[in-house]
Amino acid sequence: MKVQLGLGVALLAALVGAACGSEAPAPQSSTSGQPVHINVGIGGPDPIFSPLFIADQKGWFKQQHLDVNIALTGAETIPNFIADQVDIAVYSLNAAQTIASRGIGVSVIYGAGGAAASAFVGGRRGINSITDCKTFSTYQKGSAVYAYANMYRSLYKANYTVAPLTQLTVIGSQIATGQVDCGNSTYVAFSPFLASGQIKLLADPEAKIGLPSGWVNALGSVVIGKPDYLKAHRSAIVGFLKAYTQAENFMLDRANVDQIAIMLTHSPIFAASTPASLQLAVQHSLFNMAPCGAYVSEATWPDQLAFLAQSGQVSSGTQYSYSKMVDMSFYDAAVDGQSFPGTKQQYAQHRSCRT
Repeated sequence: MKVQLGLGVALLAALVGAACGSEAPAPQSSTSGQPVHINVGIGGPDPIFSPLFIADQKGWFKQQHLDVNIALTGAETIPNFIADQVDIAVYSLNAAQTIASRGIGVSVIYGAGGAAASAFVGGRRGINSITDCKTFSTYQKGSAVYAYANMYRSLYKANYTVAPLTQLTVIGSQIATGQVDCGNSTYVAFSPFLASGQIKLLADPEAKIGLPSGWVNALGSVVIGKPDYLKAHRSAIVGFLKAYTQAENFMLDRANVDQIAIMLTHSPIFAASTPASLQLAVQHSLFNMAPCGAYVSEATWPDQLAFLAQSGQVSSGTQYSYSKMVDMSFYDAAVDGQSFPGTKQQYAQHRSCRT
């Protein structure tokens, strides 16, 4: 594997750009000749992407006859995807919608993680419920973080003013210093302020505390590709998902948290993080990995579109239909119903699973 560094941003933001497309490469086989090279773009140095690094360091991509290059494309993920500078991306569902809105073909082939990583709600001292919040910091419009700010306000019938920021990392400090009453972000972003008692958790999706009726863990990160590319490289993509799924299983075993944190330190993408901080981040990412066994079902697609609407994105129109934006045939070919998540009965249940 080769790793490229680019501009990193928060994982769950759907950041937009523009670029021209190019012709899809010729079909390749993952079972003969040279290993198939796949460029994968990711949104930021976040543990939600750990399966990529696990699969590489465990040699599982090589076992599938693949040479996988992970590029930290950040804010350039969408334009790079459109311009075929990355073959597939592990990025937000919001980004997939943005691509589709431009008339570019895009297929979601795997539900890598839920959006609930950004659904932790913190309150300053003296705030005991989301209904007490009058001001509420969140991330910018068009992101899953923004969608949860609106979801909580609606479900709690709260009367707070949403203040979107361009930096997800400052939300915790704004709450802790009393600049705002409340806000939503990740557990890791809040953790130092929780330890000091400056922030109290009002909603905790990991512990399932403070989640009102109607709350959903929508899709956050998904594996996406252009339909023509996916079709031309079908066996390679199936092999990629086999290795990715194997790595998801490894990650979901809590006994492996310390080992995964060390693996991530071997990548320059995580150079700014300490093993201890990565251990904490991985530990609090597990609840959010592979919702519904990573299967994106037609039954839940209306919920996904409604969530996109709460983030401020247009989600109505045939270009956003399940048949246009989702192709689970690669998942079906990669996952035999035995290896992940365990039994054929559970595997079948994913088609109607609701998180």
